[in-house]
Amino acid sequence: MAIETLSLFQEPWWLDIVAPDEWKEVKVERNGEILAAWKFVLRKRYGLRWITMPPFTPHLGPVLSLSAEKRESRASQEMEFLEELVTRLPKFDYFNQRLFPSYQNWLPFFWHGFRQSTLYTYCFPKDDLSDLDQVWRELKESTRRQIRKAGKKVEIQQSDDSFALIQMIRHTFARKNFEYKINEEMISALIKECLIRRAGKILLAKDEQKNIHAGIFVVWDRNTLYYLLGGADDKFRSSGAMSLLLWNAIRLASEKKLRFDFEGSMVKGVERFFRGFGAHRQPYFKIYKTNGFLANMAYWWIERRERAIKS
Repeated sequence: MAIETLSLFQEPWWLDIVAPDEWKEVKVERNGEILAAWKFVLRKRYGLRWITMPPFTPHLGPVLSLSAEKRESRASQEMEFLEELVTRLPKFDYFNQRLFPSYQNWLPFFWHGFRQSTLYTYCFPKDDLSDLDQVWRELKESTRRQIRKAGKKVEIQQSDDSFALIQMIRHTFARKNFEYKINEEMISALIKECLIRRAGKILLAKDEQKNIHAGIFVVWDRNTLYYLLGGADDKFRSSGAMSLLLWNAIRLASEKKLRFDFEGSMVKGVERFFRGFGAHRQPYFKIYKTNGFLANMAYWWIERRERAIKS
């Protein structure tokens, strides 16, 4: 018996695209029934075994089937399953995984020597999105102004043109002087599969001359619609197209009766932009662990590089 996954990021088809031949799973079984499972990506690099996050995948983490009714019994069951999952992980030198925002218990990981960092996203619960007029009123005035301005200049169109979206992402990386190492074939494959499964949409902002000002890619499962990828042409940055695109994504989540997640960034400027939409700030956990001197050095180097990019 298979337990239900939390999101599309844990689906085998998703992981087959973003981590082909590299994702694994450990399980807790009782009497032939799967009660807990944990998917992760295991890579071997520079003589080290890395359990880490695959590209374009915001969250992973354990999935539990808790049958107990009493609160204490469910908590005990949760601890038992999590501890067993941790002990079933293969040997590793470096571990780094971001848990889902809905997942707030990392005690068993702490007991096994893991550490935790708190990250943040912005989101709208689906109940909030039942009243879009109220959501609009909660927007920062400058954000509303950008959306109105963009509405006079561009039209939002649904598209299956992954190349157009990739072009927008390239523009964004060039503007920020980030090293461009995005796997474009993987993006195209992911978009194609999501479109086939009706689990994603490309939205492009085009003007009357057919210029693309900006584009985003959103994906969803039965609970949440995520803003996954996006970019804008620097020539049209002042048009407000990105604000209008995200407003349309929020409206799409409302139509589908889903939670909306900006898949928030720890980059100061991006956080400020997302905050302007008046969504709820939501913490989530990154859990990590290193074993040995080389793994510690690798973690130090990765953290230093990430902070340099985000500064």
